[in-house]
Amino acid sequence: MRLKRPDPGSKPFCPYGMERIRKGYTSLKKEVSGAQAGDDTTHIHRMRVASRRLRAALPIFSSCLPKKAYRRWFHAVKTITRSLGRARDLDVQIAFLGEYMRDGYPSGCPKPPFQEENPADSGFSALMRTLKSQRAAIQPEIDAIASLFSDTGVFSDLPSAIRTATTVHTSGTSIRKRAVRETTRRYAALIEFDPSARDPEAVKAHHAMRIAAKKYRYTLEIFDEACGGRYKETIKVVRKLQEILGMMHDCDVWIETLEGAWLSREGDPGTTPGDQGLIALLEDRKNERNARYRKFLLLWERFLQQSP
Repeated sequence: MRLKRPDPGSKPFCPYGMERIRKGYTSLKKEVSGAQAGDDTTHIHRMRVASRRLRAALPIFSSCLPKKAYRRWFHAVKTITRSLGRARDLDVQIAFLGEYMRDGYPSGCPKPPFQEENPADSGFSALMRTLKSQRAAIQPEIDAIASLFSDTGVFSDLPSAIRTATTVHTSGTSIRKRAVRETTRRYAALIEFDPSARDPEAVKAHHAMRIAAKKYRYTLEIFDEACGGRYKETIKVVRKLQEILGMMHDCDVWIETLEGAWLSREGDPGTTPGDQGLIALLEDRKNERNARYRKFLLLWERFLQQSP
């Protein structure tokens, strides 16, 4: 006779939660040395994702952890996420601009009028130097994050707290009931952005919507196992929403950067080598943003139709 598989939803609340928190913390810590080295940008990306996952799990299972310590850990994770955000934006810009200058230019962008004897005079080269300088200025913040994981850092007592909380069996706390409560709350927070979703100019709201989509997705992922995989399809759709909002955000960052890069110049922007190329790139990023927005709006409408 085949043995009946254990029901993940029947696990005690705190042990189930500590599995998620342990996984998030381990993933976060694993990327620290790579992020500190600074020679591979994927570490920053993975570390930021891990920080968001851990940040989503900690409040849900905070009742299983020491109250004062929980507040300290949550604040530290929040700080990590914010510190890595600007670094990640710059990493994406530097990679894009490097490929753009090396392999060709986006559709509609003429090759900038480099002076062969001094290509460093181009607006593109000057912009690359600025981006790299800004990224280097952020690296000390990344180095400071590493200290949080030392033997005396903020997280030094988190692993032992996780082990202790694994033995806590909170009576009356149902994982599935909590799943309904938390996912409903995150869904409602995302749906509140519906008016802004229909406004192509609501740049700040779209960025906030992207964060809300991430929180909803990570919450669904936390409870998916306990609920027998019922959230898998929703997770896929929300991930697509999150990704396209992320592409829109990348364009928004470029638009803000490029407007500052050439509008801040004295006189006619077209009189300086490279300025016309920057202006063309700005238009390209605006066009790309508009195209991504139209795709996002179609995906959003489908999401609303399929949602409970």
